[in-house]
Amino acid sequence: MFNFFQTLRTNAILEGFNSKISIIKSRARGFKNMRIFMNMIYFVCGELSLPLQPIM
Repeated sequence: MFNFFQTLRTNAILEGFNSKISIIKSRARGFKNMRIFMNMIYFVCGELSLPLQPIM
């Protein structure tokens, strides 16, 4: 709390990312490896979208 008065910043953004990561972990029930888990975190927290490719 004291830090807020010195810097006028909160850790709300970090708490939001932590919440998203917790949801990813619970939804995944285990990824094949850590690289895939990290990619999913970047995908969700970075608000990326998948490119749509037509199925031939």
